[in-house]
Amino acid sequence: MAGWSRFSCPLIIYLLVGLIAVQFFNNAPKLPMHDKLQILSTSQDLNRPKIDSAPSEVKTSSKSSSKMAPTSKLVLAAKLLSITLATSLLLLANDVSPNPGPATSLPFEAKGLRAFHINICSLRNKMDELRLFCDKYKPHVLSLNETWLDDSFSDAELSLPGYQLMRRDRDRHGGGIAVYIADNLSFNRLDTPAENIEALWFELSQPNSKKILFGAIYRPPNLDASTFTDSLEEMLNNHVNEGFETVLLGDFNFDYTSPNAATKHFQRIANLFNLKQLITDPTRITQNSRTLIDLFFTSVEGG
Repeated sequence: MAGWSRFSCPLIIYLLVGLIAVQFFNNAPKLPMHDKLQILSTSQDLNRPKIDSAPSEVKTSSKSSSKMAPTSKLVLAAKLLSITLATSLLLLANDVSPNPGPATSLPFEAKGLRAFHINICSLRNKMDELRLFCDKYKPHVLSLNETWLDDSFSDAELSLPGYQLMRRDRDRHGGGIAVYIADNLSFNRLDTPAENIEALWFELSQPNSKKILFGAIYRPPNLDASTFTDSLEEMLNNHVNEGFETVLLGDFNFDYTSPNAATKHFQRIANLFNLKQLITDPTRITQNSRTLIDLFFTSVEGG
């Protein structure tokens, strides 16, 4: 019974329209074959300019006009029958998608190493959101700036399932860096002797691949630009290995699109170490400004 109730309404409509079409067909007068072809041809060209027939084929009598009416009804009935059939099929198909097509692939479906950077502004208040982010995007490396932590927070409080944690804290009111690395990857944390720059450096090992040097960086806005750039150059000199690919990411608080002297000096250091900046759109947007300060560099082979 459930199946009949699903199909009964469209089928009844279909049968009724079919009966009407048959009735029109039976009542229509028989016309010569060439007249039927002419009418059908006209019905297919309703949107085209009308072309007069040859004089010998022109018929203007009232009898000829009366012959058109039932045949036109037949054509309309046939069209209505087709529309009803199409509507019935749509009603019977409950899984028709209004926007068919392939789904957009998510980042975790792409091959290769997935590295993300987020300026999180207080990690302790965003652990639930961070777990959801990792469940969805499945990063291999997740770099966080402005964690706002101190040593009163244990690693256990900040743990994410399936990840290892590295931290460099400042205090509860600002700054700080954390990096989460997938459990299936091994890494070696490197010393960062510079005290005036917040950074985490580590070598990441992947199966059957060369090591990758990572630098997770945060430059506070109040840190002198020249001092920061000099310290960054020193760290790159200490850590960069020609046999490794280098990845540098974080919130540098340099507007990379600005032509000022501080940004140009910073860009010269990046070029010196063959580092290419990948982000092109502004990463900090306010009512009065659009700046590109969250940056992602990778080494350019043969540069």
